[in-house]
Formats: sequence, C-alpha cells, structure tokens
Amino acid sequence: MAFRYMKLSDEHYRHVLIRFGDFFEDFRCFVETSKELTEELEITLDKDDSYTRYLVRLFVIAEETTGKKIEDPRSDDTIEMIKEVVNDKNFNRYNSAESGVPGRMYEAYQTFVGEGLTID
Repeated sequence: MAFRYMKLSDEHYRHVLIRFGDFFEDFRCFVETSKELTEELEITLDKDDSYTRYLVRLFVIAEETTGKKIEDPRSDDTIEMIKEVVNDKNFNRYNSAESGVPGRMYEAYQTFVGEGLTID
C-alpha cells in the first residue's frame, strides 16, 4: 500500500473533497468544537483543517488501494475500507513520518462516525 505525497491540487484529492464536501465540513466542525475530543486526542485548536485534509487523503488512498469508489463516508463499507488502510503496516510508517497526526485523525473519524463511541 502506497502512502504517496498528495498536493491539494491533486485531481483525485480535489474530486473526493468536492464529492463529500458537506461531510468534510461537518468533520472539521466536529473536530473544532469537540472540546472533550480535543483534550483526549491532543488536538490543538488549529488542527481542524489539518485533520480534514488528512481524512481526504485517507479516502483517496482507500479508493486507490481497493479500486472501489466510496459512496457514503459514514457507511459500514467505507469504515471497513478505511480500517483496512489504517491496519496496513505502511500506515505505521506514514503515521510516524507525520508525527502521529494521521492516527489521531483516524481516532477522530471513528468517533465522528460512531465507531469510537462506547455506551455504558
């Protein structure tokens, strides 16, 4: 699995960003306003845009790796696609090279889509 460098002008990146613009804006607002989450995941206040860009990249990598097009960013299929990417051994190297931001972004994504929530 290749975790390639991706510019914001990358065609696939822009296509995914446009396709799920509302979802990514909701995610950005979630990260920005979730005080409890920011403390737990050590997200500084200016990281909301950064986390959103990392999530777009993760969606692009998932589509390129699986050859499947994401239809719904909150669907079980998408969550499973993203989980496969994150569980790949190369993700650990990518995460380390990016100072752990992709891993923390993934935790925020899990919470955002309900995967990281526990109900007592």
